[in-house]
Amino acid sequence: MLTVIDNFFMPWQLKLVKDEILKLDFYNNENNPSNNSNVIYPGERTEVLTRVNPLLDSYIVNSLDMCNTPFTNKPYNVEQFGHLKYENENNQEYIHKDNSFDFAYLIYLSDTNLDSGTKMYETNDSLKNKENVCVHFVKNRLVIYDADISHMAWGLHGNSKQNGRLAITSFGRYI
Repeated sequence: MLTVIDNFFMPWQLKLVKDEILKLDFYNNENNPSNNSNVIYPGERTEVLTRVNPLLDSYIVNSLDMCNTPFTNKPYNVEQFGHLKYENENNQEYIHKDNSFDFAYLIYLSDTNLDSGTKMYETNDSLKNKENVCVHFVKNRLVIYDADISHMAWGLHGNSKQNGRLAITSFGRYI
């Protein structure tokens, strides 16, 4: 299952959230203090938001709860991160599942780039030719999906914190 919600935040809320995310430090997977399980991910992430900005973390979760998606209609916990990727990292992207979670979501924060987004696949298809869905990178778009859906980012862009592909990446578990 996949749900896409455009205009997730009000414009003033989006500015507030993006500004708070950009104040945080970003780390690759080898240097991130929150990466206790040695998860490998392309790009750079912040530490888990509950640690570095618990107020922002709660604000985003409360906003998600107000959407009343099929994913959030029972108790859950999430791990949320700011996630930044650059165009020179396109070759590091790979099809994967977020198997240790029940659902995952992205909130796209940087400017719309229709040559970028998230692709969903039938399987972990190494040839990348069994694409089911392509969700374009539209600023302020929430993309929430079952964690067992094979997916990958595509069309990474930018070369700095100011113009890179900035999103909130989150992983949820039911309680």
